[in-house]
Order: sequence, then structure tokens, then C-alpha cells
Amino acid sequence: MATPDGLGESRTGNKSGVPNAIGYMFTAFIITAVYFYLVLENSTVLGRSLYYNIHVYLWWHGYLAMLVITATGATLYTESIGRPLGLCYGCGAGLGLNLGGIGITAGPPSLLFRLGWAVVLGGAIAVIVGGVSATLAYITSKLEPAGTPE
Repeated sequence: MATPDGLGESRTGNKSGVPNAIGYMFTAFIITAVYFYLVLENSTVLGRSLYYNIHVYLWWHGYLAMLVITATGATLYTESIGRPLGLCYGCGAGLGLNLGGIGITAGPPSLLFRLGWAVVLGGAIAVIVGGVSATLAYITSKLEPAGTPE
């Protein structure tokens, strides 16, 4: 059973603590960074590509909804907060590496600025989206099916 700090065993029998959360974080970071790189680079170099059309359709609220649903499902499945926080941090850092959330009016910023912004945005998204997901998972886990005898 999972401990309150999320470092115990999950119902799946796997450790659901720090090592798996770090794996989720790096995987989400790489996938998100590559995806947004493809979207942004292909939209400026090749014109409006399929990636760009999907990006425009989803925009920020579509990505946020997918992240909340995925993190809530991961929280319910693992009965811990470690993996979803790693997932949210990785997605936020990948977005931040591609300068998501910033309106650039001057020349392109340095790599050090990009990495710093990735750390800040990843932390903010982990705290906000991870907290919302944990709350939704907690509420969902307390619901009982209709018609259940008391």
C-alpha cells in the first residue's frame, strides 16, 4: 500500500517512488521538447504542417486537459503522487525549453536562459497541475458506484 509520502509500494506491486518519477520526468521532457520543437520549427520552415494544425487545434487548453487527465489517471493507478509530479514537471520543462509561455520580441535567448526557464516552468506546472490532479484523484477515489449497499 502506498504511504502518505508516495514512496511505498503501489497496488501494482511496483515501487512508485523517486526512481519511477524521475523516469516519467525524463520521458515526458524528451517527448514534449521534441514535439514542440517539431511544431515550432516545421511551422516556420515548411509552412503550416500537420503538426502545426494539431497544435493550433489543441492550443494550451487542450494540452492542459490532456496533462490533467493523464496525471489524474497515473495518480489513481499508482496510488502515489511521485509519478504524476514527474510527468507534469517533465512536460512543463519540455515546453519551457522551447520558450513556451514567453512572448519574444528581441533576438533568441541563450541556452542558459532556456534551461532556466525550463526549470521554472516545469516547477510551476508540476505544482499547479500536479496539485489539481492529486485533488481530482482523491475525490474520484472516494466516490462509490451507484446502488452500492451501505
